[in-house]
Amino acid sequence: MVAIGMLLGAGGTSRASIWPTAERRVEHELADPDVTVRRGAARALAALPRRSARRLALAALGDADAEVRIAAARAAVAAGASELGARLASFLTDPDARARVAAAEALLERPS
Repeated sequence: MVAIGMLLGAGGTSRASIWPTAERRVEHELADPDVTVRRGAARALAALPRRSARRLALAALGDADAEVRIAAARAAVAAGASELGARLASFLTDPDARARVAAAEALLERPS
């Protein structure tokens, strides 16, 4: 009982992660049905090691939400993903103007 109290803290609630790594947590959250959770996970991609960020960002480029796709595109560029050209080119016709701008910026920074 004391151990539970220590884990929960004085307020009785805990935000402690059950995930063994940040990468696993972000990967799980990118698949969450709640768009706000996916958006937060997409923004967290930038804090991951480059290899994990590249892998997860490339997968998140297919998300239904434009904000998730934009954050994923930026994270993929920052992580040095080399296979972005064709994926980002398709964003140039995205219905969301923010996604089109993000794709153009990303392609200028990393054209292939």
